[in-house]
This record gives sequence, structure tokens and C-alpha cells, in this order.
Amino acid sequence: MRMGRISFILICLLLISFGAKSQVFGDKTISSDDATKFVSEDDSEKIQTDEELEKKLKEEKALAEQERIESEMFVPGGGLDIINRPTEDGSVRGGATVVEVDEKGNSRAAEKIFLYYENFKVYGGNNPYCDVRFFVLANLNRKLNALDVKLVWPDMTTTLSFSDVSPNMRTYYDYTLMGEGCYSMDKMPNIVVNRCRVKGMSSVECANKIVWLNKSSGK
Repeated sequence: MRMGRISFILICLLLISFGAKSQVFGDKTISSDDATKFVSEDDSEKIQTDEELEKKLKEEKALAEQERIESEMFVPGGGLDIINRPTEDGSVRGGATVVEVDEKGNSRAAEKIFLYYENFKVYGGNNPYCDVRFFVLANLNRKLNALDVKLVWPDMTTTLSFSDVSPNMRTYYDYTLMGEGCYSMDKMPNIVVNRCRVKGMSSVECANKIVWLNKSSGK
């Protein structure tokens, strides 16, 4: 599948803490008749509560399915809601996402594992070397448990390893690389996947989600 133009959308999250409300009841003497009535009412309330819980779970499941369908559609401003969407494993999302944009400027969520670099500098001379910051951004609904890849350019090869990467959290390592291959790193590398683990995915499914972001992509 040919992907459209991709751009970064960085979003700051507003975290709101909700306090828990509790009720404390004083001691009360209850007769045997009152106790029977109390238990009966309690059971009735429990049944009602279970029915309401089941109904709520069905509604949440239907809403999650609707959000999934909408996230796969190209719409104006689409794909940004992933930042506020609950994760499937309870992990906390970061504040960065990637959306895929079509020719009309409409967008949708790009649920992929993105690799890219920033802060690239080449130092020439008889022994050239370069400094670079490699990033991974997992635009998923679960934590990226482990990722080991080899990046291969003409005359330059390096490996990257990441673990326990939260969804939508930009995670990076700084590298210094040596050799003439620094001059070829403006090209897209071949990516050799040695390990890719996300709970609920096979290794092949995980590896197929890896995408290299070109420097020309918007940020």
C-alpha cells in the first residue's frame, strides 16, 4: 500500500486529576426483619448494578470500534484523537503522533512504528565522522516491548535497540558514527529487523509496522 505524505503533529496533553468521593455511614442497630429487607434490597441493587455494568461495557466496546473505523478514514483533522484514546494495556501515552495525509490534505492515524533521525552533523577531514540522534515513535495502542534493528546505508551500518517504549513517546539515543558512509545517510536505509515485540502481535506483524520517516517529512 502506498502511503501518503506524512507529517508530525506534536500535542501537549492536559492531565486532569479527579478526586474520589466516599461516603461514611454511622453505626445503626438493625432488627432481624430490617436485616432481611436490607439484604434483599442489596441483592436487587447488585443485580441492577451488574446489568448497568454490562450495558456500559457494550457501549464502550461499540465506541472503541467506531473510533477504530473513523481512525482509518481520511477526514479533516483525522488521526489526532489517538493522543486521548486509552491504550489497550494501560500504558500512558506521550504527546507525539504521526498522521498520514492524502493529496486533499485530509488525514488519518498512522498506526506504525516510526524510525527517523535529527540533529545530524558531519565532520569532514581525513577521518570523517558524524553525530546523529536516532528516534523511535510507536504510534500504537500498546507499549513497544522490544525493538532491535540494523540500519544499512552504502558504506555505513549501525544497530538500534529500544525497549519498553510507551505509545506516542518520542524516544532517542545519540550516536557518533565513523567513516565515509556519513555522506550517504541522507538516503533511506535498508532496515533489517532482528527483533520486534508488541503484545498481541506476531514478530512479522510487528516488523511490518516499521516505517522510516524521511527528513523531508513535516514535523
